[in-house]
Amino acid sequence: MKLPLSVRIFSLYAITIGTAVLITNYISDQAAVPLIAAASQQVIQQTPANSEQQNSAEAIPKYLTIDALELSLNVNMGTYNDDTQEWTLDNENAFYASVSRKLNTENGTTVIYGHDRASVFGPLENIKVGDEAKVLSDDGRQFTYVYRSDKAISPESVNVLYEQSPTPQLVLLTCDGVWSDVRRIMYFDLVGASDV
Repeated sequence: MKLPLSVRIFSLYAITIGTAVLITNYISDQAAVPLIAAASQQVIQQTPANSEQQNSAEAIPKYLTIDALELSLNVNMGTYNDDTQEWTLDNENAFYASVSRKLNTENGTTVIYGHDRASVFGPLENIKVGDEAKVLSDDGRQFTYVYRSDKAISPESVNVLYEQSPTPQLVLLTCDGVWSDVRRIMYFDLVGASDV
């Protein structure tokens, strides 16, 4: 069956226009390749090697300061002993709960805990919304967080250690209550990370 002349002319016209567009796009793309390559090379030259990888890498907390409370503490590795059913603790240092997420700029909850003593986390009773906490890491970065809120949980509740968060957050955990019968958890949001 023979197609009407008007259909054949329209088909030929569409094929011609389509081919012209493809050729024009190809030529434009080819012309853009050197420009894109040059721009990419310039960005590579201006970006320090592995800076993005370094910025998103995980790190272990080593030192905690909250200037508003004049609080400065070493942060040691904290582990749970299944035999004694106790966490690593002393009266001088804070501890990073090793089962929680390491410091990072992506997501998750980093937990640092310590005794509710004047020499450790006692000053936290005076913390105010907006106060900054700075955490130095083992790879030489400083993570800066801002205090958001707190809540009390039971000593048996361990969910905070594995709490998921779409953005990075720091949790400081200590005892609270007249008989230290509850745990106070304080939430901080990450506002920046930089080399020191």
